[in-house]
Amino acid sequence: DNLQYFFEFCTAWIRDFIYLLEGKREGLFNQDMLAEIPEPIQRFSREQLQWAFDITVETEIAIKKNAAKQLAMESLLIQLKQIFAGMPVV
Repeated sequence: DNLQYFFEFCTAWIRDFIYLLEGKREGLFNQDMLAEIPEPIQRFSREQLQWAFDITVETEIAIKKNAAKQLAMESLLIQLKQIFAGMPVV
């Protein structure tokens, strides 16, 4: 299923961003893509990135438990947009 690849892609990148924010270079999934990672990663807090990671995983689990895919994905993308824009997510 393509959604599985989407969730693997998102969680790998978000986890890498958390590692980079914490100054960790070892253990990066996308080690070969370091040059492509935008420098202003510092504008995001650890909490924002962790929150993005958590809701991504929660959405994946919900879909595996037969949540409506389109609704779950729309909700995820709206929440990610709000998180990365620095807006409160409810």
